[in-house]
Amino acid sequence: MNLQRRILLLTALAVLAPLVLLGVTVRTGMSGRLADQYRARLATVIDAAEQELAARQSDLGRRLEVLRDEAAADNAFALALAGVRGRRAFFADFGSRARRLAGLDLLVIVTADGEILHPDPQSEREAAGWRGAAAALASIPSGGGLLPPEIAGAPMLAVVDSLRVSDRTVRLVGGRIIDIPFLATLAGGGGVEVSLVYHGGAMSTAPELEDFLADAGRDRLDRPASTLPEGDYLTRSLPFPPPADRFVTRAATAAPLPRPLVPATLILSHSREPWRGMLRSLDLWLLIALIAAALVSLLTAAVLSRRVSRPLQQLAAGAAAVDLDLPDAVFAAGGGGEAEVLAGVLNGMVERLRASALRLREAEQRAVRGDLARQVNHDIRNGFTPIRNVVRHLAEVATENPEDLPRIFAERRGTLESGLAYLEDLADRYARLTPQREHRRCDLAAIACEAAAGMAPAGVALTVAAPDEPMIVIGDATSLRRAVQNLVRNAVESLPDGSGRIEVEIAAAQGEDEPAIALSVRDDGRGMDPATIERVFEDFYTTRPDGSGLGLSVVRRVAADSGGEIACASEPGRGSTFTLVLPAAPAADKEHRT
Repeated sequence: MNLQRRILLLTALAVLAPLVLLGVTVRTGMSGRLADQYRARLATVIDAAEQELAARQSDLGRRLEVLRDEAAADNAFALALAGVRGRRAFFADFGSRARRLAGLDLLVIVTADGEILHPDPQSEREAAGWRGAAAALASIPSGGGLLPPEIAGAPMLAVVDSLRVSDRTVRLVGGRIIDIPFLATLAGGGGVEVSLVYHGGAMSTAPELEDFLADAGRDRLDRPASTLPEGDYLTRSLPFPPPADRFVTRAATAAPLPRPLVPATLILSHSREPWRGMLRSLDLWLLIALIAAALVSLLTAAVLSRRVSRPLQQLAAGAAAVDLDLPDAVFAAGGGGEAEVLAGVLNGMVERLRASALRLREAEQRAVRGDLARQVNHDIRNGFTPIRNVVRHLAEVATENPEDLPRIFAERRGTLESGLAYLEDLADRYARLTPQREHRRCDLAAIACEAAAGMAPAGVALTVAAPDEPMIVIGDATSLRRAVQNLVRNAVESLPDGSGRIEVEIAAAQGEDEPAIALSVRDDGRGMDPATIERVFEDFYTTRPDGSGLGLSVVRRVAADSGGEIACASEPGRGSTFTLVLPAAPAADKEHRT
């Protein structure tokens, strides 16, 4: 068997067999998942409906409790009940107003001995129905039930509450109409239909189901959901209204209800037709995908077997010889056509890659040299700042008060020596180009005091607030000093007209998982807008024409090397605060600051 036939056969087996297996697996899994999703959706909706019904019943009970408390506190209610004042007019007005304010569709006020106080019954049958409803609701544990249309004019969820006034017991019956919009609020969308089947009738959000369920309301109230075609619908049901105690068994809730309350069942149903339609659509697309994959794979295999094998081998050999440092690698492919065009493109690409690699190396070398020059310039300028300020101070003293020059020199000598030592250390480090940082225990407060000394020019009030005890961290002392000097210098340069206040504060803090030490540098300078704050720690980002953009990026790197972090808070015109937070060293064997 030649190469072409082998490629065709292997392609057919490699492509079609997995696709068939995948299609069967996907189809079976999709059918099962759809069934599970539909059942889960019904379970979720029925739980939500049960909670909503319980909430509606509870809300109805609370509304009656408010009316009960209002009636108990109303002397006019007691007087009217006792017959001292006009009963009919008072209870007509009280009942209408209370029903409207409480948002009820029905409010019946009846005494325990059966006297209807509100509303006026139109017939003895109506009065008997209201008396029976009040007594029935009061006799069941849940205090709630469904009133039939012949009693309330429409199916109605009703609850009862009682109060005692002037040695007489009065029952308040409140109700809300159960209609299609009410049932729709329980459906929650998603193709779920809600139906209510009660003794003598039914209603549903799906008109096509009402005929089935109406028969169940007359003849098969024990199992109303069984009247729906089982193959066309998934159904779940629960008693209506739900029992007040969620742990009451369904056998208990199925006990006969006292008249005139009627038993009812809430049915949630979901048509299987969308499910079947999705499976039919899936079957069609799987078949189309299988046929298309077979045609494409066989056609591709035939073309590749004739034209690609040999030229690809030649191109692969040429690719293996590619070396950007050697100019003699050449792509060659026989057979003409696209293979030769590709070989020419690859040859040109290799030449361009060699030229680009050379330019990239040159650019990297220039960038490294430039970065190093800027870093050296920035660090040396920071080291010279306190020395320059001390020299200027000494010059002013020598001019204005020469007799104080020895004393001032003695006071500022430490700053000069510290600055020179810092510059010498920098020189040693840059001489090695890759300095080895020595992370050890060091007093951040002492470093901050030494670094800040002499950094403030004339007109700038610089204060350092540090606790008496050492603030010990683990880090490189020289790097930490550079960070503090960069923060102070940044604050000095942000002051308008070269004057203002700078406060450096060192205090204990609490990190996410361990104690920490926070160093804050606050100024009352120009401040920054949010866009500047987002970029302030980037390398070479600066807002000053003569700035290098390295100071705060150095602080960020020092914070990261020491296991800490740096943050900035600022508002335009109100100054800035930079806070460097470093993990505190273990408490044992702390070194004391000198």
